[in-house]
This record gives sequence, structure tokens and C-alpha cells, in this order.
Amino acid sequence: VDCQPNECYAAASENDSTVVLYFPSSPNERTVRFQPRDVSGSRKGPDQGTAGTSWSVVWIDTDQGQSLPPQSVDGDSITAPPGLGNVTAVLSRRDQPMLPGELIQIGSRNGFLFLPEQSQRRQPQPWVMYAPTLLPNYPDEHERWMHQQLLSAGIAVAGVDVGEAYGSPECVVAMTQLYDYLTQQRGFDDRPVLLGRSRGGLWVCQWAAQHPNRVSGMAGIYPVFDLTNYPGLEPAAKAYRMTAGELSENLGIHNPIALVHKLAEAGIPVYLIHGALDQVVPLESNSVAFHKQYQVKNRGDLVQLQLIPDQGHNYWPGFFRSHGLVDFIIKHSDKVR
Repeated sequence: VDCQPNECYAAASENDSTVVLYFPSSPNERTVRFQPRDVSGSRKGPDQGTAGTSWSVVWIDTDQGQSLPPQSVDGDSITAPPGLGNVTAVLSRRDQPMLPGELIQIGSRNGFLFLPEQSQRRQPQPWVMYAPTLLPNYPDEHERWMHQQLLSAGIAVAGVDVGEAYGSPECVVAMTQLYDYLTQQRGFDDRPVLLGRSRGGLWVCQWAAQHPNRVSGMAGIYPVFDLTNYPGLEPAAKAYRMTAGELSENLGIHNPIALVHKLAEAGIPVYLIHGALDQVVPLESNSVAFHKQYQVKNRGDLVQLQLIPDQGHNYWPGFFRSHGLVDFIIKHSDKVR
């Protein structure tokens, strides 16, 4: 990366899969162009470096601690959005995983697999099934610290990209294919922890309800459990290959919030973190309603709900740096500890 002195700072991961740029506040346009170099400092040829590689970028307002949603990078340069002060750009290559591991193929679908260092791996390998996997946008840079803690504890993380599936039967089939691949061909543990962020809650709750004996625990970051709240009947019906009317008539079968009693009956422990001001995924009709279903089955003690009083549905770092959530996942992923 070429920068004028004192205008920005740049750092790249060892395999060039992630680049972090810092832009100090400036009245001038802040643009950085990718100019690949080899270890000697010489410019690489057009086919040798990272110029022309497909990237996504997350802009972080360093002063306010707020982040913009992931964006695709067009061309071989990026420009800081106007109206921001000191900003950091985190770029991730679309053709490589965010953390050490592999991009995998599950049937006709793409997936990812974050792997601990070789010295940390075991047989069977503890792991987390993550949702929603929407490559290259999710998992994203906001979650890096969380996933790194799991890798450092010897726990792998994996997911399969089913698109905007919202816990549909097609989604459940793909997640089962991922499970079968990892447990039967890669020596992974047969009872992972499930982790759902936002609409990923629909994915993991649905899968857990249909495979309760294959789950050692479930965690969620402002998770959706009621598909009538998000994404709503019309978008969900498309994923379920039904009309909105058909889905409405069969919510008792297909809506994950209606299936939570199966998790409670199976004694699956759960950890949820949710903002009290969340208007995208309302707390009461999702995480609180989930907890109430456990209480009805006299299993309310199995659910830990970390309430964040002054946050909504956003990129507040505390959602992704919750020691309680990470400790819960480590405890229930790793049966050896």
C-alpha cells in the first residue's frame, strides 16, 4: 500500500488476507491505492500481487467507536467516506478466510473453517457451528477478537453459506451436510456449540430443534428467533418456498421461536447477549421470549441473558467482545477442560 508520509498507517496480515489502514482527520480526500511489492520492496507484476483481488471493507470511525456495514471494494483503491474524522479501514480478501483456516465446499455451497494452530488441535476436534455465513460479509471483522479467543482455546469455527435462508428446510439440510462433513471426514466432535448472530439465530435455533442430541450449547448475539419480527413473513416465505399465507398457517412448525421448547426439553444450555434498545430484533419477542419458553419447562436456569441497557442493533464492540459469551462457548465446546 502506498501512502504519503504522515497521512496514514497500514499493516497487513502475514498471508495478505487482511489489511488495516488508519486515516487521520484531514480536509483533503483520503485515497489509498494498492501497489503490491515483494519482500525486497520492488513492485510486483500485475499477476503477482494483491492488486485486482476482490476485497470487502469495513470503515470504523475511530473517534466515535462506530462502524459502517461491510462494503465491496471496486477497483484497486479506496477512499475514506466523507464526514468522518479519524477512521480505520479493515479490508478482507473475498477469496481467503478472515482467520487461519480454509474455504471449504459443502456440496454445491461455499463454507469456511477457522482452525486452531496445529499444536492446539485435538481428536475429536471441538468446534462451533456459526450462522449466518454470508461470504465474504459474515463472519466479519467485528467478530475477529471473539473467533480468535476460540481458536486460542483450541476450538474451530465453521459455517456454510446458504444465502438468506432464515432457518428454512434448505438451510437445515446444508447445515447438516456441514456437520456430517466435519464429524465424519475431519474428526470433529459430534456435539458442537451453535452460534447465531442476528438473523443467524433463526438458523441455529431451527437446526438445534431438529437435532437436539447433536448440540452441546447455543449462543446468540442479538439473535432473531421469531421470523415474523425479522425478516417478516413475505421475505421468509420465499426462503421457505411457500406463500406468506402458507407460512403463516404453519408457524407452529416452521417458526424457530415456536420450537424452543424442544431445546429446553433436551437441556441445551444457552447464552444470549441482546441490547434493550434493539428495534430491529426486539428484545422481548426474541431473547426474552426464548427464555420464557425455558422457564415454562422449569429449565430457566439453563439460559443466561446478558442485557445491554443502552444499546440497540449495532456494531457496539461489547457485543463481540463479551467474555461471558466466549467463556460459555469454550466451556461447552471443549469437554476435555
